[in-house]
Amino acid sequence: MAFAAVVSVMSALSACGSGSHIETHTPSVTPSESAPGGHTPNPVDLSLLQSNREKWAASEVADYQFGFSMTCFCPQTNQPATILVRDNHLVSVSDSSGTPLTTGYLLDTSKPYSTADRIFAEIENLLSSADQVTVVYASNGFPTRIAADPIEDAVDDEFTVTISDFQALQ
Repeated sequence: MAFAAVVSVMSALSACGSGSHIETHTPSVTPSESAPGGHTPNPVDLSLLQSNREKWAASEVADYQFGFSMTCFCPQTNQPATILVRDNHLVSVSDSSGTPLTTGYLLDTSKPYSTADRIFAEIENLLSSADQVTVVYASNGFPTRIAADPIEDAVDDEFTVTISDFQALQ
């Protein structure tokens, strides 16, 4: 079976409001014994990830909040939430009404979507393991949408993460 990954990168309108630019890449990915999911990420995909990581790091934002939602066949994460990060550490997760969550997937700081660093690490992981990945970045480098199909021919493993309403905090 041939493996394929699709990575679309859009420098979208960010919360700060800047122009947009779209780059679409359809790289070929080959099986590899060394990569966790049997894939070798395309250097172009990794370069785009690195470029956006660098943009994010250059912003020097350590305190921020963002909206998070995940669409998948995984009910534990389908609830929209607001994630608050201070000094690059997860501080709190609130539901859509602003009520702090005291249990759940997003409160586990080892999970991939609790901070920008973890989000970038998860994108790198997906590029190495999933058959299809689409990532959209804001102009500041912060990811705003991640869609993945880990196993192309599997049923109900696809998911989309939407990161919205990003705000840098004082």
